[in-house]
Amino acid sequence: MWATCNIGASNSADYGNYFAWAETQAYSSDYDLKNNKAYGNKKLNISGSPNYDAATVIWGKGWRLPTKTEFEELINKCKWIWTSRNGKKGYKIVGPNNKSIFLPTAGFCLFGITDSENEEGSYWSATADPYNNECAYALHFKENEIMNYEGYEVRGGFGYSIRPVVNKKSVMLETYDQLVSQESEKPMPTFGLR
Repeated sequence: MWATCNIGASNSADYGNYFAWAETQAYSSDYDLKNNKAYGNKKLNISGSPNYDAATVIWGKGWRLPTKTEFEELINKCKWIWTSRNGKKGYKIVGPNNKSIFLPTAGFCLFGITDSENEEGSYWSATADPYNNECAYALHFKENEIMNYEGYEVRGGFGYSIRPVVNKKSVMLETYDQLVSQESEKPMPTFGLR
């Protein structure tokens, strides 16, 4: 099930914070190859890791970064509708169960400078590239173009958005309801593909 907003956002259209891959604090221009937590780590999936998953660290147990497979399901099993919400462009993604989420075009951050806001979206997955441990899979999109691919430098360069997923059974109901109640537009609190 997908969260209604990005980490650091107050509603579904807000961009939220940017994160370097495997970092658990919001993006800083201080990141580089030498101080990235995952540098040289051959870990292939950080989903749910208390050391590397920002969603788990910031939102609590049960929340995590989506995997490459979960992004593929979002791309292949859902209808993507280009739209805007609160003046911000993005995709309304409607699942087979007719529940939906909105992914804003938050752009990205590089060396402390944000770029491409309201033009494209970049979202980290928890899945590292198995052939290059300095790269990870990410979801990238702009109008008429949706991609889930690898090959981005993850050490100290790019800061991308994170849209967490949750296994609702593993989250305390009080924490889950608190997060959902922060959503000012009252969209569907979560979105499940299964």
